Amino acid sequence: MRNKTTLYLLFAANSISGFAQGITMLAIPWYFASILKNSALFGTAYSIITIIAIGWILFAGTLIDRYSRKNIFLSLNVVGAIVLGLISASGFYFGMVPQSLALLAFATTIFIYNLHYPTLYGLGQEITEKENYVRMNSQLEIQGQVTSMISGGTAAILLAGLSAGNATVFSYNLHIPFSIKAWELHEIILLDCCTYVVAFLIIMRIKYTPVVKRNVDTSHIFQRLKTGLSFLKSRPYLFLFGICSLSIFVVSMVHTYYLLAVYTSKHLHAGAYVYAACELFYAFGAVMAGLSIRRIFHNMSAARSISTLILLAVIMMMAMAFSKSIVVIFLFSVILGLSNAGSRIMRITYIFHQVDNDRIGRVNSIFSISHSIMRTIFIFFFSFPFFLRGENVVYAYAIFAVFAAFAAFILLSVSKKLPAN
Repeated sequence: MRNKTTLYLLFAANSISGFAQGITMLAIPWYFASILKNSALFGTAYSIITIIAIGWILFAGTLIDRYSRKNIFLSLNVVGAIVLGLISASGFYFGMVPQSLALLAFATTIFIYNLHYPTLYGLGQEITEKENYVRMNSQLEIQGQVTSMISGGTAAILLAGLSAGNATVFSYNLHIPFSIKAWELHEIILLDCCTYVVAFLIIMRIKYTPVVKRNVDTSHIFQRLKTGLSFLKSRPYLFLFGICSLSIFVVSMVHTYYLLAVYTSKHLHAGAYVYAACELFYAFGAVMAGLSIRRIFHNMSAARSISTLILLAVIMMMAMAFSKSIVVIFLFSVILGLSNAGSRIMRITYIFHQVDNDRIGRVNSIFSISHSIMRTIFIFFFSFPFFLRGENVVYAYAIFAVFAAFAAFILLSVSKKLPAN
């Protein structure tokens, strides 16, 4: 690989900022569900944030194809550090983070996320040879999910604290010689702010040679958008593939950042440890995908492989709807991580082979918009009081199972009409 050092620096910056970002994204939903007892407000706010993000995603795609991707990364880290730094400072001043500022921290992270990852994949494609696309995407997935495992384990400790003495973890007796006090939300946000600063310093050192020269489209923003839409309009089966293959990502996002906190506290009646540990198990499944997915499905088309993974997750969604076992939610987390990460590796690699680097930002932004619309609909729907009453959250997982199964069958129906991998 020609730009190996650049990729490793990129992975390092992504890991450092992603570590604290993951803790923040787990801490805020838990803050509303367990501390403020106001999941309905968070669900409504999440829906509104996602709707606003749709316009941002469209604009983001044109930025990725128009400007230096390194400069975009630098700008994102500056914005993240400033906004989260100010929110954290207000928390230290008032003694707690007000609801509005907690939502602002969540919204800021979502907006950064929606530009960060498309830029990351765009730069990855720009500096990687075609024959190394799968390898690069697998390495990126492993790096990202190992970071999630560490942040999930750290979140479990920071949200619930750790008491000295004997503890039982998965039937093993452990002696803990020290205590860790549970962190306040503004302390977690401060950690997130600091990692943006470190990531900025790492990205400053990045230098690379593009594998293929980019033909930058300098036309007006709406013309650049039109170009991306026209590209997919002439390839309807690729459009369907992109939309349906994102179904498991929709489930993953709504589950992780909304339903999981409700399911854990109201259905399982469990604490922050179980909630945060699910992220660790999810990341374990995703790492398994990064290490093995191309070997398992090397003789199968991308569409059929993704359908298989989605249907595997559907089985576990139904188990979630009918079970009250902590073991089941941990197993679901592993399978969801495996399915989502495996699908993402194969989806992105396939799209890389079908879409030029000049258009990749706009094409990915169109797919991201469809994902955001689906996510908004589900979050808004699951924010109704019915799903938050008693243990009714289980019906959300049954609905997700039907949705994901439908997407898998559409993928299977178009698999033979797609261009070869």
